[in-house]
Amino acid sequence: MRAESGRPALAWTALALAVPLSGAAMLLAVQFLTGDIGNALVFRHAAHGQPWPLRLAGLWASDQGTLLLLALLLSWAGVSWCRRDGWAGPGALLLALCLALGAVAWNPFEATPAEALVGPAPRHNSHLANPWMLIHPPLTLAALALLLAPAGAALEALFRPDARSWSPLDGGGSRIAWIVLSASLASGMWWAYQDVSFGQFWHWDPVQTAIFAVWLVLTAQLHAAPAHGRFVLARPLLALAAAILALVAMTVVRLPQLASSHRYVGDTSAPLLAGMALVLTLAGVAALIRRPATPAGRRDMLDAAIVLMLLCAAIALAHLGHALLAEASRLPRPDRLKPFLDMLLRWATPAEAEELRRAFARWEPDPVAINAWLLPPAIALFLAGGHVLLPWGQRRAASLTALAAVALTVILDPVSGAFEGGGSTAAGTLDQLDHIGGLWAALAYFGLASLVRLATALREGEARPALVGGLHLGLAVALASFLAATVFDRVAQQSFRWPDQAGAPLRLPDGQSIAVSPDDAGLRVTWRLDRDGVEIERSEGAIHILDPAPVPAGLKGAQRLACEILDYRYARQVSATRAVDPFIHRGLWRDVQVWIPAVDDTLSTGLPVVVRTFPLVSWLWGGLGLALLSAAGLALQGRPR
Repeated sequence: MRAESGRPALAWTALALAVPLSGAAMLLAVQFLTGDIGNALVFRHAAHGQPWPLRLAGLWASDQGTLLLLALLLSWAGVSWCRRDGWAGPGALLLALCLALGAVAWNPFEATPAEALVGPAPRHNSHLANPWMLIHPPLTLAALALLLAPAGAALEALFRPDARSWSPLDGGGSRIAWIVLSASLASGMWWAYQDVSFGQFWHWDPVQTAIFAVWLVLTAQLHAAPAHGRFVLARPLLALAAAILALVAMTVVRLPQLASSHRYVGDTSAPLLAGMALVLTLAGVAALIRRPATPAGRRDMLDAAIVLMLLCAAIALAHLGHALLAEASRLPRPDRLKPFLDMLLRWATPAEAEELRRAFARWEPDPVAINAWLLPPAIALFLAGGHVLLPWGQRRAASLTALAAVALTVILDPVSGAFEGGGSTAAGTLDQLDHIGGLWAALAYFGLASLVRLATALREGEARPALVGGLHLGLAVALASFLAATVFDRVAQQSFRWPDQAGAPLRLPDGQSIAVSPDDAGLRVTWRLDRDGVEIERSEGAIHILDPAPVPAGLKGAQRLACEILDYRYARQVSATRAVDPFIHRGLWRDVQVWIPAVDDTLSTGLPVVVRTFPLVSWLWGGLGLALLSAAGLALQGRPR
């Protein structure tokens, strides 16, 4: 990519935007680090008494802070690219300018009202006072910036097939974006597993649904390898689609209409982000109308896999759109789409109960419907993927065998015989067990094909095919384990009586027990795991005390309101001061979570102690780790010839 002598002025313009944005971001970071409550953003998002890393995390816990950080990242991309030919630099600069104007409009430096300073300090969501807040959101922001930055170059490649600015940005940047976005999703799953929604890895939150579509489109782009002129149109088109969907996902985060645990509370830049997505969409449509037809070339099973990825993304977006339309039409939300509402109502005060009913009336994507629609194309996708990964001579026989195995599994439905229905996912999986069995069969074929690719490459000393095999094998193991953990999870509940059982161990399944005793700090809980009378593992923490104060009303979705109520109604973590997360025993074949209730000295009735068992969770993390390490190795190797 050569420098263009006539564009230094544009590079200086980019620098003139990047430098003040850097200064503003540094000033805001200092205000968060010092806990400057004179800034309204710091007052709302940086809890008093938190360590400095968690105070700094308030910077990206707000709409204004994320706008500023994204504008900063894109402006420096513009500085780097604006001396080059093509639209890459101007595109990044224009996007940065739009986000910067949004940051100015919603003002991250607004002063805290005087009446707020003299009143009680705001109650902060303790779910966000978590080390994962330092990892998951920054990874997501970095991935979004990597997807948005090359949008101008991708658009130019659609308008002008001979454009030279797209080629250097294609491939390497997309691979890094995929790694960062996948790491973000994996870290969010780990965080959710031990915190939000009682240990679920994935619950089709609106933001999860939108980012899932982004991940699929990005994955499809990476599989559209530019061989012999094929995918010359598809790759920049999919890159532009990923950028548009990234803006859509950011818009969904800010929509007050949908129930979401990710929603920013307060001001919303949703109109700005939706407008940016619309402009990019119209520009892409105009480019496709003007572009001459491209020869199709030879088709193979890889094309089918790419189409199936895009079909799965379209299914997720369609259900997200349905939720938005249903909310806009004020359609009543079915009771089956209100998870945990009855349980929460048992603990809520009358004021909280009314707020809960209003929050749970808001729509979100139907997880049961999404799963039902995704299963058939997912089965076909992994059958096609296994076919592509196998060596040429083995493809036909192996693919026919795998197709027959999937068909027999769906017809005979062996999974239903092993399904006990004792987990929280029973209602959502009961009608889909035959297709889940078919998906396991397809994943087995996909995983075996990946293993064959890996073993063959290692035998022949070829690094790149080995990394490809390891990446796909990791994804197969992770998804198969994910299904096992969510389909065959089990939930058991016992009653703990306080203060009658103070100091006495409460026996739990599989050799576990808890004991609650008073001490100088209040109440201390001890969790133990014994095998044959020998203590294997122990953990302690101070029990969370029931807080009678009502949860403040506001623009919250059902998930976020549930999180805030659970902060004060349920113990969620083992820490030096309070038990707030569950005790988790991690094993090779299963994980066990123990949830301890908050305690009120005035209560003498039995309080629930919940024990949840998840099979193969360690294999889920191992598969994701293998996939990410293999993807990193591929990125380090560079673009294939």
